[in-house]
Amino acid sequence: MSAKAISEQTGKEYLYKYIYTSTPVQNRFCYANVTAETDFQRLTQDHPWLLTEEEEFYVCIYAAREGDYVLFHHEGGVDVGDVDAKAQKLLIGVDEKISEDQVKKELLTKGPNDKKA
Repeated sequence: MSAKAISEQTGKEYLYKYIYTSTPVQNRFCYANVTAETDFQRLTQDHPWLLTEEEEFYVCIYAAREGDYVLFHHEGGVDVGDVDAKAQKLLIGVDEKISEDQVKKELLTKGPNDKKA
């Protein structure tokens, strides 16, 4: 199976577009696209939440022969480190559907209780 890397921004846009409408996710994903040309003063004007929200989670979804793997780590950001060793993993079989209970039980075990819903 071929794979193509995509930016974090594009990944979040896909998640919002295809998952938000069919699951109990109630919030809009927040992101800001940062490049070498980014003006950080303008960035915080365009995205004021950057000054008040310090919380970030790591999520990765990838396909394998046996199904789709969802990786989650309660500490996101550029310093997440060795995600394969740290992240909670959930395999969704080819003919299975993911459930909110599975996510809470298997992926969010170390996440903050007030954020699990």
